[in-house]
Amino acid sequence: DAAAARAYGHGRYEEAAELWLAAASAAPGRRDADEARYRAAASLARAGRGPDAAGLFDELAADPDGERAARAAFERAELELDAGHAETGAALRDRALRAFPDSGVARRALGRQLGWHVERGGAPAALAYLDALAVELGGSELAEAIAYQRAVHLALAGSREAALAAFLEVARRFPYPVGVYWDDALFRAAELEVELGRPRQALTHLERMLAERE
Repeated sequence: DAAAARAYGHGRYEEAAELWLAAASAAPGRRDADEARYRAAASLARAGRGPDAAGLFDELAADPDGERAARAAFERAELELDAGHAETGAALRDRALRAFPDSGVARRALGRQLGWHVERGGAPAALAYLDALAVELGGSELAEAIAYQRAVHLALAGSREAALAAFLEVARRFPYPVGVYWDDALFRAAELEVELGRPRQALTHLERMLAERE
């Protein structure tokens, strides 16, 4: 493991991959083996050996109980996107989001996926995608990000009243202190109230934010 890490640190990615694969074969347990195989795949990707890296990522992602399954699924999508295969990469990222919505990288991947939809169909395309995800993943850890992004894209689409209601719904469903977007949602709601000519209501939202202190 140490030799593989040194090789990787010095840019000898193919050597690192071979060492990680050897470590995987000699690993005493599944967890260590999966970690070594994941690092081997990452090394192969850096070495420019995309197909080989893709094969390892696919194997890891196919095991939903593996600790590296989620990360491998998202990395597999990025591998296609980095190679210029936008449609394939986006499809793989969508599949990873649906399979692993509770992953620590899912929220960032969702943002990138929405950017891809906006580039192709504007805010309405992103909203349609979010609505579909909300039905399937409404009970997952990604639900809050989906709800917040829906409010953001309603605002981008020019639907200010609907966006305002959506931001306030985020604050209601995911309140302080557990809501990641609680303060952002209230601040955006206040901004929309001002745009809609209701500054006193905007102050109400801001005062609600300030009322919470650690």
